[in-house]
Order: sequence, then structure tokens, then C-alpha cells
Amino acid sequence: MIVIKIKNSMEIAKKESFLAKTIGDFTPKLVHRKVEEGVVRSIRESFRERGLEADFTIENDFEKPGGT
Repeated sequence: MIVIKIKNSMEIAKKESFLAKTIGDFTPKLVHRKVEEGVVRSIRESFRERGLEADFTIENDFEKPGGT
């Protein structure tokens, strides 16, 4: 198992998306989720190119009871 925790999702989102700059302060959970989905897409594509098979699951503190 490999765990990747994205620490600067808001910073990345604001660099890559005008919309994130606009709504990021109001919907940080959504922005964080979209950044995670983008990272998974990128990693999945990289794996596919190399012929690696893997399952990807996004888990984060926002969806867990008591998450920040």
C-alpha cells in the first residue's frame, strides 16, 4: 500500500484553475477533492503507460466523522 497525502491542494488548485481561485475559500472540501481526483488521473495514466495494474481509492479526513 502506498499512501499519498496532498498537503497543498488549495495552492495547486488556485494555480491550475480560475474557478478554484474564485470559489476555493467557500468550498475547500470540493476543491481538495478535485485536486485529489486530478492526481489520481495522472498517476493512473502513468501506470497504464508502464503496464502497471493497480486499484486507486481516494480517502480523506473530510469524509470521516470528526474530519477537519
